[in-house]
Amino acid sequence: MKGLKKARRLFNSGKYTEVVRLLEPEIFQYRESFSFFYLLGISCLYSGDLGGAHSYLKRAQQLREDDVNTHLALAVVYLRKTEKENALRTWLRILEIDPHNRRAQKGLNIVRKYPEPEDMIEFYNSGKIRSLFPPVKKKLLSKVLFFIITILSASVCALLVLIYYPGIMEKKIRPGVEKYILPEKGLLDYSSTERYFYSEKEIREIFSKAKSLFNNYKDNQAIVEINRLLHSNASMDVKSLIYTLKDYMYKPDFSTFKKEDSFSYETVFDDPLLYENCFIRWEGRIGGIQVTETAISFDFWVGDSHEFSGVVPVVLNFASTIKNGQTVEVLGEVKLDQDNKVTIRGIAIRRIVQNE
Repeated sequence: MKGLKKARRLFNSGKYTEVVRLLEPEIFQYRESFSFFYLLGISCLYSGDLGGAHSYLKRAQQLREDDVNTHLALAVVYLRKTEKENALRTWLRILEIDPHNRRAQKGLNIVRKYPEPEDMIEFYNSGKIRSLFPPVKKKLLSKVLFFIITILSASVCALLVLIYYPGIMEKKIRPGVEKYILPEKGLLDYSSTERYFYSEKEIREIFSKAKSLFNNYKDNQAIVEINRLLHSNASMDVKSLIYTLKDYMYKPDFSTFKKEDSFSYETVFDDPLLYENCFIRWEGRIGGIQVTETAISFDFWVGDSHEFSGVVPVVLNFASTIKNGQTVEVLGEVKLDQDNKVTIRGIAIRRIVQNE
């Protein structure tokens, strides 16, 4: 691994072509190393070798499918090769893995901002495209200084807000989404094989409804409309635009998410695609608890003594003193696996004592 260590030092010094010359002869030796192909691919990207960057980053992607930085780098490669559709798909995939990834969100916005090829060329020449590159690890000292400055700045701003605008913290003010406007044409993908098919008029109506719901703080219902378009024959331009509305969504808790905001078990399971990433608040009993170093999972028997709805797996990524047989209320997010089977990612759980 001495070669990789030297390559990292060269990379940190901005000597990207030297990294490529050092690593390319060692491809066979490191053929199963994700770090090797990622570093080589990124170095090619920085040095302008798009063909090499694409080949090496695709190999890195094979070795680690859900690595966000690899996807970010590939999206830039596609953008530089004027393969806009592939770039959009890659950024949308990143947002499935990391819904709040700023670089992917910025990429989607840039494609909308520079629709014409000549506009995009100016963007390339300005050097701003590097803002879409995956983040490079900084030295520890830089991270510490940045952290301290950020904390101090945030503290001062918060103090000034509380002094001069004491009522502003009572409720978060959601920015308007009026700036999100569909293009006049190009709303349909005529080659689409997605589940839902709509006319241009229907797509505009669904888009408008999603915006209205978000502006009225009805996040859960808005996500349904977003999913409706993401799994439809809407064009990639429409899908990339509607996906960014998720930036406005708040993560709920038991104090902010009421039972009437939830969707029922039957509703979710009737059409899971529409309810992916929506939040639910269900009561039921726990069974089959399994505990690992990183998560707690269990079978959740949804329902009460009067009505049983069904069983769904729940995963908690936090510590909890739950027991088999307990009646609890789960606040969680609907997730789908590759076969569109429903799992609930729990974000809060509480025991219902009176039903024990």
